[in-house]
Amino acid sequence: MPRSLDVLLPLPLGPLRYLAPHTGEVGDSGGAADASGAVGRRVVVPWQGGVRIGLVVGASEVRSAEALELREVIDWLDRRPWVHPRLAADLPAAAAAHAAPAGVLLAGMVAVGLNDPLEHRVRAVPGAADTVRSIDGLGAIDEAWTPAGGLDAAALDVARRQGLVEERVEAVPDTVRVLRFVRPADDELDGAPRAAQRAALAWLEREGPLPSAAELARQADVPPSAARALVTKGYAAYGEAPIPTPLRRGEAPERSVRGDAGVAVELPDLPAGEVLTLYGGRRSDRLDAVAPLLARAVRDGTVPVVLLPEQGLLETTVDALAARLDGAALVAVSGDVSDAERRAVWRHLQAGEPCVLVGTGLALYAPHPAAGPIVVLEAGSGSYKLRSGARPFVPDLALRSAAELGVPAVVADAGLPPEAFERSAPERRIAVPHPRVRLHVSDIASTPGWPLTADLVRVLRQVEARGRQAIVVAPRRGYSAALGCPDCGWVAPCPNCDLPLRFHREGVPLRCHQCGTRQRAPERCPSCDSLDLGAQRGAGTEWVAGAVAEAVPELRVARFDADRRDDLAELEAGAPGVVVGTTALLRHTPLPNVSLVAVTHLDAFLNFGDFRADEESARILLQLPELWRPDGPVPLLLLQTFQPRASVLELLRSDDTAAAVDGHARAVLERRERLGFPPATAMANVQIQARSRGDAERIAADVAQRLRVAGASESAVLGPAPAAVARRRGRYAFHVLVRAATRSRLAELIEAVGSARGGTVRIDVTPRQVEGMLDLA
Repeated sequence: MPRSLDVLLPLPLGPLRYLAPHTGEVGDSGGAADASGAVGRRVVVPWQGGVRIGLVVGASEVRSAEALELREVIDWLDRRPWVHPRLAADLPAAAAAHAAPAGVLLAGMVAVGLNDPLEHRVRAVPGAADTVRSIDGLGAIDEAWTPAGGLDAAALDVARRQGLVEERVEAVPDTVRVLRFVRPADDELDGAPRAAQRAALAWLEREGPLPSAAELARQADVPPSAARALVTKGYAAYGEAPIPTPLRRGEAPERSVRGDAGVAVELPDLPAGEVLTLYGGRRSDRLDAVAPLLARAVRDGTVPVVLLPEQGLLETTVDALAARLDGAALVAVSGDVSDAERRAVWRHLQAGEPCVLVGTGLALYAPHPAAGPIVVLEAGSGSYKLRSGARPFVPDLALRSAAELGVPAVVADAGLPPEAFERSAPERRIAVPHPRVRLHVSDIASTPGWPLTADLVRVLRQVEARGRQAIVVAPRRGYSAALGCPDCGWVAPCPNCDLPLRFHREGVPLRCHQCGTRQRAPERCPSCDSLDLGAQRGAGTEWVAGAVAEAVPELRVARFDADRRDDLAELEAGAPGVVVGTTALLRHTPLPNVSLVAVTHLDAFLNFGDFRADEESARILLQLPELWRPDGPVPLLLLQTFQPRASVLELLRSDDTAAAVDGHARAVLERRERLGFPPATAMANVQIQARSRGDAERIAADVAQRLRVAGASESAVLGPAPAAVARRRGRYAFHVLVRAATRSRLAELIEAVGSARGGTVRIDVTPRQVEGMLDLA
């Protein structure tokens, strides 16, 4: 019987059914294969008068009468799966769980190989050349293969529908121009004057192609003229070569797998489908713990996947794993590298060589033939939550994928999220010893000084006197949260958002960090005409850096935030100084001579306006040891706060940090259960945006009513209510939160939401936060 293929395109659509091509085979063996052999492979299909690349997510037999109604796939693009077949088959169900079309999830999570340049050729079937040429726009076609690029797409589709043409499509190979060795040295290169040329040629023959003669000169340490002479004389030549895979080999481990307490952290053998939670310690300690698991997986011939929340951690993590995995191959991938480099990684993985794949969420759907364990590092990071499209939280997808593939998973982080506490039995939770902390909490309300309390100034001066280093973390960039008038209370507003403009001393003074608006600061208060305009109390890195420089004038003060990243090379070499920055410092290599780590306003982290406030603030506190080296002295950790008795501070005060973290996670989970927040319930945030407040409020009320008509109880629907920031980028936002006992019931309720006239409706299933504006993508 004919076979059909369910094909997913990177568009806001579900799977589309096509007839399998009548030429070519599905299986890699070269013979006919069962229908499952097509799943996960890319195909080229006719689409709106042209062609598009799609992914096969299902295959089945169809009756001949039904087959007549289906368009035919034009060609296979791969002999091997582009996405693991089990994960490809699960894409529609995974997308449904996020209330999104499957093509949207595909576009967000498989951003490789779906928009590649194609070499498309066409020819008339035997005996049909005259008929084909009679169609306007196809006069160049005969029975020889002809490039389709210059043909009229609509006319070609007419011939295609009538079965008058055959087509072939191949991906355009990715190549790069390189300098190659051509022939060995001979008499022409004899003699001392040509020694540099001989040395360069020997280097090129031994080490392989390079991008240019200039690079050869640098690598071989010879004059550029010597390298260029090799090209002139024909010993080397430029040519095209495949894009190399960014492959790294592990080195001999330099240290044992131990935490700060000197106790080895060993993971148990994990059966297929098991999930283990690893928490506490430093990032390096958690890597120590998972490294043996990764090494075993590679020795077993599989491809373990290590996921990271952001590109900034990729290079340092690959370096750290290379130092722990002697001889193992490591391959890195993220959305920040070029399309060609990502395709090179995909083709390397298709070949099946065991390796460790390290990357952002993009790595999850890579085409490894033999899947290994999935390790999610920094699992509580909000950066894992995609801000547009289907908006999945990548760790959730990782656990779903591990279950589909039948492999174990490790979820690792400094803290212990309530979800991890709920799903893990005690024997499946392993605490890494937490670094020792010397803690001092400075009560801002009772200690003079702002933004530096007298306590902090005193310790900074000790750092200065002893020629040491300090790290000072501020909660925001810029000078202050706003520019305002102390006489009448006026604050400079953003014209597009219900937010004050952030005040900067450098560059354009007033900026909106939401919509990008920039303005000059007024000389007088527009409200009361006062000249006494100044920074509001929320101090940023500019303000803090200035205050530190005034307190310790002999020390160099550097800044590290999104606006400015000073060169820290001298400090990395051990020179005295202070670095003032945001939490971006947590991802930077720690300095060697740190004796003080300070947080200027801990309350900015304690008072997150969200149901995850306790979870997020605990995670930040437990990450602070990343700011000093494990092999050096323990610095003083000074926290400035208006809440010196906040319960989350017990995580650092306790002699048994692991027990304190467990207790904190248990308390948060119990509170979530009482309030009906995840993970006690399945929840979705339905956000309505419109140009006018009235339209947004009207649509939100209608959405809430639809949910109640669909069977949601009064307690299951929260809202409608304005977003915490009611207007951003000129659009008003209202929220409706809907809760259900199960994900399946939540999916049923979400189906009732529908669309809206006069505004847009966006749905975020299992939100990480509820006050932000959902992207319109």
